[in-house]
Amino acid sequence: MEVTHIVRRLGRVGGMESYVWYLCRALALRGVRINLVCEDLIEPVEGIPDSRVLQVAAPSSQRPRWKAMRHFQRQVNDALDQSEFRGIIHSHERTLAHDVTTIHGPLMGHPSRLGFMARLNRRVAEWSLMELQEVCGPTVRAVFSVSEQSQRLLRDMYPDASLYSQIMWPGVDSVHVESPETAVDKTKVIFVGREWKRKGLSEALDRS
Repeated sequence: MEVTHIVRRLGRVGGMESYVWYLCRALALRGVRINLVCEDLIEPVEGIPDSRVLQVAAPSSQRPRWKAMRHFQRQVNDALDQSEFRGIIHSHERTLAHDVTTIHGPLMGHPSRLGFMARLNRRVAEWSLMELQEVCGPTVRAVFSVSEQSQRLLRDMYPDASLYSQIMWPGVDSVHVESPETAVDKTKVIFVGREWKRKGLSEALDRS
């Protein structure tokens, strides 16, 4: 089997990026031929040779962010057309020419469900359109979720999507240390990043 994964930043620098890094490493260890298409090569994946990593042209400096994402879409399409990569194309970004996509974060929602004022907001309209293209594009054969909440939202917002029933839980390396001297009966969570609102920190605190 040969699978090409698409991610803008290759390396364990964020939740989604770490998900992709660990997934690709695990697949490579199981004998799957892995290719990677990225914009920023921050950390190579263990077991995947450099020849299987395709780094597209320099990241776009365009603002707002959706313009940079459109730039990345075009770069990926051109790179795949010229590459010798074959097999399944698995995207983790708002791309166009993929067979499988994994939804990692909050959804904007189908363009038809946007309110009047939201449609006038160019940023919201563009991200909503890119999301629709990622989830319901003509080449998409399966849409994966990484949580039950994400799966519920996908079912509600995109009922026509080819949603895969099994949740693709993130894989991580963990070390469990249990010591009577240091054991505590409560959990501490550290949230790092400026996108706390979009990523649901308030909801997590309300449920804690």
